[in-house]
Amino acid sequence: MPRLDAIHAHLKQYPWPELPPAERSLLNLALALMEVSLAVESHGQPMVPFGFDHTRFRVHF
Repeated sequence: MPRLDAIHAHLKQYPWPELPPAERSLLNLALALMEVSLAVESHGQPMVPFGFDHTRFRVHF
């Protein structure tokens, strides 16, 4: 979390559709952190009670 500002500043240097592979991975990592932070910080567990079942997510590359 402390490095998100630096990550954002770094990613702003690149146009969105043309992110280099390393920056795309960094963006995906930051987005994943933001996705799970609600559950961990608010509920103290890896899942939100009565939230969307994570097993229903499908990842396609």
